[in-house]
Amino acid sequence: MLRLKVVNRPSKEVNRIIRYGWAGLCFVYATGMRLSAAFKTTFTDIDRDRLQIRVCRGKGAKDRIVHIPQCLMNILTDYNLRCKSEKYLFIGLKKEETLVTALL
Repeated sequence: MLRLKVVNRPSKEVNRIIRYGWAGLCFVYATGMRLSAAFKTTFTDIDRDRLQIRVCRGKGAKDRIVHIPQCLMNILTDYNLRCKSEKYLFIGLKKEETLVTALL
């Protein structure tokens, strides 16, 4: 019989995924975007008044507009207050690099 180790305290990586990964998962699910397009999203691509995101060079190298729900905007606002990125919505290991799909 296989026994699993009981973990009383999650590792730093698990805490990081819970803190920052939740916004990314909600973003990809709510918008239906591909990971590569989602990770290239910048703050200038988001129109808060119209609740829209401009997807630049998406599938087929085409630009399009994606509507987002208000609840996702609230999640992204909270995420932005925590991560404090200046350019990309989802940042990589260095502050101004985009997140890569290999990290997920």
